[in-house]
Amino acid sequence: YFSWYLEELDEELAEVIAEMAKRLADYEPATPVLEPEYTRDLLKRLYQNLVPKKIRHGLGEYYTPDWLAELVLNEVELTVEGFEKLSQERKDTLAPLNLRILDPACGSGTFLTLAMKRFREYAEEHYLRDVLANYLLRNVVGFDLNPMAVLAARTNYLLAVADLFPYVKGSIEIPIYLADSLLVEAKTTLIGTFYVIRTYVGEFQISKSIVDKGLLGRLLEAIDRYVRLRYRVVDFEQVVKSELGLDEGEVKLTGDLYRTFLKLEEEGNNHVWTSIIKNAFAPLTITGSAGRFNYVVGNPPWINWENLPESYRNDTKELWGYYDLLKRTKGTGMGKVKKDMAMLFTTRCLDRYVKNDGKLSFLIPFTTYKTQAGAGFRNYLANKCEVLKIHDLVELFPFEGAINRTSLIVMKRSKTKFPIPCVMWYNPKRKGIEQEAELDEVYKTTKQFNMILIPIKRGKPETPWMIISKKAKKAVENIVGESLYYKAHEGINTALNAVYWVNILSKQPDGLLIRNTKIGGLKKKVEEVKVIIDPDLIYPLIRGRDVKRWLIKPYSNYMLLPVSKNGDTIAHSELKVKHPRVYEYFFNFFKELVRRGGQPYKSKLKPYREATLSKAEKKSPPFYWLFNASHSLARYKVVWKRIAGGITGKAVSFASAVVQPVKDEHLEELKPIVLNDSLILIPFNEEYEAYYVSGILNSSPVLFTIASYTYELRMETHITRYIHVPKFDPKEKLHQKISEFSRKAHELAKKYYEQNDLVVQDELKRVEQEIDKAVAQLYGLTDEELMDIKRCLAILRGEEVEEEEVEEEPEEVKVDFIDAVVRPNSVGSFEVAVSNPIKEKVTIELEIPEHPIKLETDKEEDKIRVRVPPLEAGEYKVPYKIITSEGVVEGDFILYVKEEERRRAREELASKLDKLLRE
Repeated sequence: YFSWYLEELDEELAEVIAEMAKRLADYEPATPVLEPEYTRDLLKRLYQNLVPKKIRHGLGEYYTPDWLAELVLNEVELTVEGFEKLSQERKDTLAPLNLRILDPACGSGTFLTLAMKRFREYAEEHYLRDVLANYLLRNVVGFDLNPMAVLAARTNYLLAVADLFPYVKGSIEIPIYLADSLLVEAKTTLIGTFYVIRTYVGEFQISKSIVDKGLLGRLLEAIDRYVRLRYRVVDFEQVVKSELGLDEGEVKLTGDLYRTFLKLEEEGNNHVWTSIIKNAFAPLTITGSAGRFNYVVGNPPWINWENLPESYRNDTKELWGYYDLLKRTKGTGMGKVKKDMAMLFTTRCLDRYVKNDGKLSFLIPFTTYKTQAGAGFRNYLANKCEVLKIHDLVELFPFEGAINRTSLIVMKRSKTKFPIPCVMWYNPKRKGIEQEAELDEVYKTTKQFNMILIPIKRGKPETPWMIISKKAKKAVENIVGESLYYKAHEGINTALNAVYWVNILSKQPDGLLIRNTKIGGLKKKVEEVKVIIDPDLIYPLIRGRDVKRWLIKPYSNYMLLPVSKNGDTIAHSELKVKHPRVYEYFFNFFKELVRRGGQPYKSKLKPYREATLSKAEKKSPPFYWLFNASHSLARYKVVWKRIAGGITGKAVSFASAVVQPVKDEHLEELKPIVLNDSLILIPFNEEYEAYYVSGILNSSPVLFTIASYTYELRMETHITRYIHVPKFDPKEKLHQKISEFSRKAHELAKKYYEQNDLVVQDELKRVEQEIDKAVAQLYGLTDEELMDIKRCLAILRGEEVEEEEVEEEPEEVKVDFIDAVVRPNSVGSFEVAVSNPIKEKVTIELEIPEHPIKLETDKEEDKIRVRVPPLEAGEYKVPYKIITSEGVVEGDFILYVKEEERRRAREELASKLDKLLRE
């Protein structure tokens, strides 16, 4: 019959329908129930293909592979083993099912469905399958702002629990809500505070007090019921005032809300809006009715602040200030500070949704622990919560089609104790992990190193956090600090390189024939100009690509600098007279130069865009003005790239070299080499000092310190703010030694670059080892500490590292209170025995009643006698604190003020001694 029907259709259409019928014949309708995991993957892929990658990434959506979601759940013990442990502790098999879980940016529901799978496994082992659905529908919740994602998540949720529905009593609601986890807009007027929901049909306003009282659900049900019955507004107000016990202000706002719904009903547009409002208020109503969550997990949106809609930036601005996330650290970066919404999302969710004893585990950018924009966030992590653990997942590239520096953070409500345990994952294959991989497989194909995270400046958590080993922590203490005598600067920033960078075409009798350099990738194209000028203002130019470790490669570009010898921009009047052809050259680009974007050019050159040249030059610097030239004109410079190396989240590719003046074939005098803003420099007058500083910066101890606290995109001027380089003393033999070895390393690097000779390479390695030893001596490092640093550096680089022998962890500082018994109403004493294996200064504070005492010792073993003032008889609980560089440990002991017990103890001791003597 079907074949006959096809004959009646167009032949081409018939073939299409036949193909569809063939495909549908292969479809198994029971697949969603029999294989929900397959269907969940299918829905995730469907969403990823329906929504273009560019849009998803613009929204900060990076869908999480199952193996990574499994790791997140494991880290907060949302496992079957964790459920068993909780059940035994509470002696209640239902206790795990009462745990509440939230994913506040749930996407397609990966975290929630995997968690439900684990709950199901536990429930089936304990014969709780018949009650499981009721607990899941109440306790496993998701929010998302994307309607497509919410639809996918609800479908996945439904598939995960569909076979349990026969056990559910009453109506069923899938707890996945289309809602903003961060905020619901609020306004305050004379009649009270209300929340605002904006939609394309208008604005809905709901009294805040109604939401706070947990009445929103009942109110929406009432609105839905009485709208269908077409109650008048006045009748509705009287009914809900009685049913819900509302005050006059609440009744007024509720009446206005009802009026909006009644109008929609009359226009035939009702029925869906109560559900929309219920969804929008889910972040408030769910936590209000059932309490906060034991676990908040997920992958929040990663969106830079400037990529957000202006309205949303304004709406969330107050929250950034409320959590003090706008704090910045001086000198940790250049240019515009980019805040990531993941930081606000994390702090907001911990504050809003996590129970006092609950945990939050998110995937957030690893760079938040290092950048200037993350200073306020780091301060929050240190003081407003306790970070329990961090995973450095940068080199796993877990998100398909995206290069993100990923971390996993686990935290709870408390205060962070440094150092923070950090697991650094290394992937030898140097490519992303397969999306379909199992977690066990990921563990086997990667390496994990146990490291720690600590602020580079002790007591200042807003400073960048270092990723180091416990052993290397103490070794770098003398390296960390500000270089008081050496300040780093950015290279010359022109904001229009195609004008200032030139090529020398030939030498002419009256000067040099030059042409501005063609630079690819520029948004603004400039015309090509050839001109003959004198060589006075032309300098050799190096760029980032020209700098290697110990080496400056031959340069190929020059720079035309309209500046004096000390770097000041030459005034119009002087340039016109002394260098007229240079002035004419720049005048060719007048419009482009005065329209340069970015600061300080945009503001400095503004008068040229608004007035005539003659008027503007009286208010502003010359239109060809540039900055940062003076430092670049120094005779000698130590330079390094601002950006270098692969994506590791660590600055392991940091490398410096010394730049010396050159006698160029085209130029008539010895000239300093200048550099563009892709390079950072420290200026010097003496070459010995420059080689000394370069030697220190390239040494393993300092390179490791730099690599640990910053990353490959931010090797900027802050280096000298966080690395202490001692002032060069030409009379100090160790300083001379470092300088000479550094010069030798530069010579060998140049030779190796030119000849590619392996013998030279081996010799360079030997020289570098000598530099490491000398720099270790400079900072007072032992041979063992230098080895620890080199091993740590190898780990950060992803190099092969020999398995370290496992040693017992050193004991913590311990105290014992010996014979803490004194007589009543008289001065007494007891001893404090201190065991101090770390051999550092230890402070012990005792809160003895009316007589607080502070004790200090740096001995490995010590006994300190403590005097006690007269006290009434009794037992006194004495709090104490043990303060070390590792942190603060608190405790208490009992001080006994008893006459008889002390006398009896003495008599018993005297009796025993007398007996021993007689024997």
